[in-house]
Amino acid sequence: MHLARAIEGLAKALQQASAKLIEGDAANRIKSVAEAKRRVLLGFGLEPRRCFRPAPHETQNPGFVQRRPKQEKLMALGKVLGEFVLKAMSVRQSSLGGDRRRVEIDLAGESSGEVPGQNIGTLAVETTGDNNRPATWTYTGVLLAKSGAVIQLSGSGVGIRTGQGHKARYRGSATYYTDDANLASFNSVLGAVESEADPATMTLKGTTYAWD
Repeated sequence: MHLARAIEGLAKALQQASAKLIEGDAANRIKSVAEAKRRVLLGFGLEPRRCFRPAPHETQNPGFVQRRPKQEKLMALGKVLGEFVLKAMSVRQSSLGGDRRRVEIDLAGESSGEVPGQNIGTLAVETTGDNNRPATWTYTGVLLAKSGAVIQLSGSGVGIRTGQGHKARYRGSATYYTDDANLASFNSVLGAVESEADPATMTLKGTTYAWD
């Protein structure tokens, strides 16, 4: 008996909604359909589902809610591992074809921080004729720690002119290797490097952070 009444109520509700869909505007149409659904659910003794606000990681589209993956946590810079001030000892250039060339700069200087000592290495930069374009760089060197340990350094990244004279800013990542037992933890460290080169003074100054 209740089912027959519910079905009869459903038919009437849909008929009324159809009439309103023809005559009403867009807002009334949506309201009429929602009302028809509500009557149908009540006819079967069910509570209509309440509207909800989508979570930040959801997007709501007409007729359905589509979930999108939550954003992963970005890598953050941690503690400062060290700072360095290096001086250019020599410079070599070679052509890579067209307007591309490779500049190799032998550097030496002091590093401070968790492992103070002498930093010696070669910075290789590949440039083009357009000074506004980023340039890629690599660094290969060693850190001769005051404790007597030797740490091999490897780094790479991208550099770009700062707009102040011929200065350039270099950013990238660095890895380390040492067989010193007291510094073995550095073998699993990923460093974030930020430095600035000034050809006028032939210096490279920068900071290395732990990349957590």
